Amino acid sequence: MTTDERAFAFVLGSLDDASAAHVAEEIGQSFEMRQRVRYWREQLAPLLPPPIEEVYENPVSWEEVEAVVFGRA
Repeated sequence: MTTDERAFAFVLGSLDDASAAHVAEEIGQSFEMRQRVRYWREQLAPLLPPPIEEVYENPVSWEEVEAVVFGRA
């Protein structure tokens, strides 16, 4: 695999654990690998789904859930 292919696979998450660990080590030692990983992250970022909005308070009460599940009013 070329440096570019390894960087792409690393960003995509398709490497096995040992290979990913090797690339992670290579990122720390090689400026070229850091550049390629950054390039692929920038290229693939638009393809990622938008982040999930966290809900801090449940908008549905237990009474509403019971009414739907058990037919209670």
